[in-house]
Order: sequence, then structure tokens, then C-alpha cells
Amino acid sequence: MWEEGRIFKPHPEGGVPLSTYHVDFIGPLPSTNKIYQHIFTVIDAFTKFTWLYPVKTVSTRDGLDKLKLQQKTFENPLRIISDRGSAFTSKAFNDYCTEEGIQHLQIATGVPRGNGQIERIHLTLIPVLTKFSLEDATKWYRYVDKLQRILNSTMNRSTKWTPFELLTGVKMKNKEDIKIISLLEEETN
Repeated sequence: MWEEGRIFKPHPEGGVPLSTYHVDFIGPLPSTNKIYQHIFTVIDAFTKFTWLYPVKTVSTRDGLDKLKLQQKTFENPLRIISDRGSAFTSKAFNDYCTEEGIQHLQIATGVPRGNGQIERIHLTLIPVLTKFSLEDATKWYRYVDKLQRILNSTMNRSTKWTPFELLTGVKMKNKEDIKIISLLEEETN
């Protein structure tokens, strides 16, 4: 159940895409020539669609810049769930949420499972980016888009759908899929 006063208690998610975002930062990662050191993660609670944004700092400004980018395409969510990191407890972040009509819910300190969707993605994110960028750890940011695409085109165990399918209603088409479809067609003909 959701409680007012910024405390989050887990409850089953509603069935509306893009109405609730889970947000958090992960890092620091090896510094890049573009000075990225962190990733700002946004997950839609219903579809599990994930957006990964390389950012320079764990700051209110970087987080708000990415949320405003989201807003240009998807409008604002009804609510945002975050931890109590300084980027999310700042006056600027709370003012933004109030001005935009977003309910900002913060998980209780020391209870990361309250924002479990983010925590599960973050457990996967670092090892995968590390493997992608074995030759040069400072080039991890080059693989963020690919990782985001893979996350969003992989079936989610809880929904039994890919996040992309739940969000758009169609399967994601990528080079690997086209190759597999072509091979399957060759085998069945």
C-alpha cells in the first residue's frame, strides 16, 4: 500500500504503463573520456521497460535532465519511487515533482528491496557492462544502449512478456532476430 509522507510500502503494481517510475543512480564506474561515471536508471513499474542514461554525476540536475527527456516522449508518470539519496531529497527535485503533479515516494532507509526493480537491474548491469568493455573499462558507456535494448527485448519472468512488447504492443526487431527468423524460415522450407 502507498502511504503519504514519502514512505513506500510494497504492494502489487497497477496495470497502467508509464504511471510509475522506479529511479536510481549506479556507480561510480570507470571514468570515461566523456567524463561519465554513473548511470541514471528509470524503470516503468508495469512494463519493466528500462532506460539507462550515462551521466557525469549523482546529482539532482543530472536526474532531472533525464526525467525531462523522458517527459518529452512519454509525459510524466503519476509517481516516482526513489531511495533517499541526496539527488532525490533535494528541494529542486521535490519542487519539480510538485510542479509537474508527480507523487514522489521514497523507500525507507536501509530497505533497498522497496525499490527492488532497480536493485535487480543494477545487480546485472555492472557485470554485463564489465564483460562488454573488457578491452577498455573506460568505454563502458558505448555499450549502454545495447544493454538497454537487450533488457527491453528479453522476456520478463514476472510478466511473461518483453518490456518492449508490453510498452508498444509489438516485438522488437533487431539484427539478431532477423538472422534467427531467416534461419528458421530456411529450415522449415
